[in-house]
Formats: sequence, structure tokens, C-alpha cells
Amino acid sequence: MPAGKAIYFDHYTRGAFILEKDRLFGSSRFMAPEEYIRGSLIDWRTNVYTMGAVAFVFLANGSRELNDWRASEPLYHVASKAAASLPEDRYESIKSFYEAWKEAM
Repeated sequence: MPAGKAIYFDHYTRGAFILEKDRLFGSSRFMAPEEYIRGSLIDWRTNVYTMGAVAFVFLANGSRELNDWRASEPLYHVASKAAASLPEDRYESIKSFYEAWKEAM
């Protein structure tokens, strides 16, 4: 898949798109804030958020607190950046998230 292309399993589209509904389909525990806002850009940074949220579900039972995190503190910080509320505060791509995760390990 070319760099910068995103895939959404609940709403498949090739590449970024503007949300034309009030929210996307999917489990709220994995959804980025922009997935609830009509007119917002849904792109690869939204996927990065989802990966961070998945890490919190698997490694902290859904909690975002460091005390509940069952992996290293550096991995906690990687997941926290991935699941940042603002897209511009997240990793720019799944690849950059993955590279940061590997480095933190």
C-alpha cells in the first residue's frame, strides 16, 4: 500500500477523507476524537490513534494511567503520543509509530 494511505475496516476508503456523518462506525474505545466530528479529516493519524488505543486496551485494560500500564514506561510514552487527542500531536504515520515502538522496546 502506498505511503500515506489509510484503511478503515468499519468504513473502507482508500486514503484520507472528510467525515460526512456525525460519527464513524466502530467501538468508542478505539475511536479518535475526530471520528465524532462531522467535517473532520480522517487520515493515517487516525489509524495511529487506533493503534495507541489498542495498546492501552491490551496493556492497561483500557486505562490511560501509567500505574495500570503492564509494559515499560518508554512504551507507555509511545502509546500516549499515538493516542494523543490532537492529530498533530500524534506520530505522522503507522511506520513512525512502529519505529518508535521498536526503539522503546
